[in-house]
Order: sequence, then structure tokens, then C-alpha cells
Amino acid sequence: MKQLFMTLGLSVAVMLGVGGVAADEVDAENSGEDSEAQWDLVDGVAAVVGGKPVLASELALALDMEEAKVAAKQRAGLSQEAVAKERMKTRLTVLKALVENVLLTLAGEEWCPDDSECGEHLNAEVEKRMTAFTESVKADPSLLDRVLKARGYTNIQQYRQSMKDEMVRQFFVGMEMGRGLEISEQEARSEMERRFGGKSVRDAGCDGVMVREMGMEHVQFLVEPTATYADLLERYEEAYKCYLGLAKGEIEPNEVADLCGVDVEVSQSGTGEGNRLNETTSFAPAYREVFDKALASDSREFSEPFVLGKAILMIRLIDVRKRCIEEKSEQDEIVENLMGRMAEQRQIRRLETLLDQLRSQYPVEVRH
Repeated sequence: MKQLFMTLGLSVAVMLGVGGVAADEVDAENSGEDSEAQWDLVDGVAAVVGGKPVLASELALALDMEEAKVAAKQRAGLSQEAVAKERMKTRLTVLKALVENVLLTLAGEEWCPDDSECGEHLNAEVEKRMTAFTESVKADPSLLDRVLKARGYTNIQQYRQSMKDEMVRQFFVGMEMGRGLEISEQEARSEMERRFGGKSVRDAGCDGVMVREMGMEHVQFLVEPTATYADLLERYEEAYKCYLGLAKGEIEPNEVADLCGVDVEVSQSGTGEGNRLNETTSFAPAYREVFDKALASDSREFSEPFVLGKAILMIRLIDVRKRCIEEKSEQDEIVENLMGRMAEQRQIRRLETLLDQLRSQYPVEVRH
């Protein structure tokens, strides 16, 4: 996994689809045939944040994996126009994430300078981790270069600086956002009543809360546990061909297992009584993003393939219905799920606010 994808800044930005660059700083409308020209960076600098450059080489490195996914979609049959839009969207998202990383690093360095007690502690921790790293590769003189290259570094000094920058960001974000994120049970119960209770629910004869429940269908393209990233991309391409076939009506949902290649499993969940999923059910973030989108659109079509760990999935809603939940134990489970979701949303809002403050403190210039 490339170095960028270890950072908090990118993981949040990709998850949210929101960025550290204002709309007038990066023109997302200029996509299509002119996209390549926009990214011909004449001076090798993609952006400048508080006087610190984001190099074109950093952008290219960070884009490597995501560009490979877009290329897999293209080989699967996605149109040229759609591919151009996907590439531009990916590049803007990754550049925004890089900018956010720099913003957080600059603020962290100011908050925790090298000559402070915090800085001394941080540098000692970096040296401790570097020692452990070099010890782990010293048995094979060629292993160090291979490991660094696999992680996207050209030398060990780059790796050390990247590790330090990441720790600075983590320390800074932890201090700025580590307090007051908890959601109380009472807050979650009030939210449950607001969203799922109220007079209209009582008038419908429900002496509890009315929650949407759903059944889901999953298509999993099996991947070996030892698969490389190249293997994963190959399976992703196969999954995307299947998705396009479904979208064009060339494949029916009941034909997926037979027509979408080998090692494809189709299953259902939440379809039996007492085994229903509901709109507050906790999922892994990558799954929840796709699930929430399907629920919001009430679509019965399969989602685009997405990677969850070393699995490739497509999912779709089978049915959605409302159910009155009066049992306290079931309501308690909803409250617990809401506490987790509300805490995540509070963290996201606080990070957005922090990044807005940092943009005003450290000027951002994006170069096309």
C-alpha cells in the first residue's frame, strides 16, 4: 500500500468525498478531453500549501492504485467519456487529500516543534520505530530497497520523514479532536425518537419506533488470501464486466452466478424473520457507504463493485419495509448503533471545521 494511504487525511477525505481544496481552487467541471492537459504540471508542483509544495511526483504516486482501478474499468468496457470523468474525479479527490495532509502536518509541526517536550517525545518514538524497521530488514541487504520501493519511497530518509509527518498528524488530530466526541445514551435515544418515533408513528398504532428493514443480495468475487494487488485488480475487472452487463440488461440478476465467471458466490442476508437488517445496522465503512447510497435512492439495481479487504462485492436491496419495534431490547440495539454512527458524524464535522480553519491559516494554491 502506497505511503499516502496510511494517512488519516486521505482516509477521511476519500470516505467523505469532501475536500481540503475549495471549489474555486480546483475546477471540477473541466473534465473530459482536456483533463490530461490540466495535469501537465510544468514546474513539477501540483499545489503549494502554506509555502510547502505538493510535488507532481507525490500526486502521481498517490494516484497509482486508484488509476489502476479506473484502467480496470476501462478494460471491462466503461466508455471513454466515463473513464475521463472517473480519472478527473479521482485526481481531484487525491489532490484534495494530499493538501489536507500538508495542512495537518504544518499545524502539527507548529503545535509540536522539535525543540519542545512533545517534539522530543515524537522524535524518540520515530527513532524507536526506525530501529525496529531496519532490524527487520538487515538480514537481506536487498530487502530494504524492495520494501521501500513497494511502499513508494526512493530512500530510507523519505520513509523516516513520512513516518514522522504521519505521527505529527496523528498527535495533532488526537489532541484537537480527541475530546468530546462521545455520544451519550440519552442523545442517541433522543435521536431515535426524532427519526423513528413521534406522533405520526403513534397515530399509526405503533407504541415504539418505526424503522425500515431490508433484505440484501450480495455477489462476492472470491479472491485468494495470498492474492497480490495485481490479482485483486484482475478480479475487479471481471466484477466490473459483470456490473456493466447487469446495467445494460445483458445479464439478469438470477444469471450472475452462471455468467459472471468462476468463483462467484451469490447470497442473501436479512431476508428471514428475526434476521432483518435495518437502517441503523452497523457495517464496515466501505460497505456502509454503498449500503446508505442504495437505501437513499431506494434502488434495486446492483451497486458498482467495491473492495472490502481482499474481497470484491456488489450488493443490492431486495426489499424494504417498515416495522414497528416496541421491544426494549431491540430499541436498545438501535440506540447502540446510533451512538456509533453519531460519534462518527461528530468526528467528521469536527475535522471539516478544523480543516476550514487551517485553510485560512495556511494559504492553498493549486497549480494546473
